[in-house]
Amino acid sequence: LEELIKEAVASISRWRLVSTVNRRLILNDLLNGEGDMETYTTANVPDNWTLDGNSTWTEETTAAKVREGSSSLKVVTDGTNLGTATYSIEPHYRFDTQSLIAKAWVWTATASRVEVLYDEGTEAKSSQHGGDSRWELLESSATQVDDPSKLDLICRVTAGSAVTASFDHARLITATD
Repeated sequence: LEELIKEAVASISRWRLVSTVNRRLILNDLLNGEGDMETYTTANVPDNWTLDGNSTWTEETTAAKVREGSSSLKVVTDGTNLGTATYSIEPHYRFDTQSLIAKAWVWTATASRVEVLYDEGTEAKSSQHGGDSRWELLESSATQVDDPSKLDLICRVTAGSAVTASFDHARLITATD
């Protein structure tokens, strides 16, 4: 896939129609690459993400805790509250009747507490991480959005006990043309 992206970049550059590659055009990624957790204009907050105030969020740069690129988003929850990182897509109404899939790479040592989902008024959840101290790709099933009241991609740790997890390469993909 990376080789195909490089070829597309080279082709677009030759046309000189755009100065930057739009990942939405190539991969149907509604976050346009901002789920890579690589750009932090504000300390410990990836650009265009909203983090809950109940957890400790940091930019993770330890090689074993980064899936792609040079950083991931690390969370340590307090055990009492949900830990949520949210990316809101606007205008959300543009995606009415489209099928969407939420995806993210997740690392954690705690089983059954970490998930990725999208919320357009009704949540579409992924399976939960197995908790085996390795990276897993969590993915929701493709479901059609009907008259969305909002459109959020959410990386979440459920309440229970304290959990440490890292999220990388999160994306919301359109599954329909």
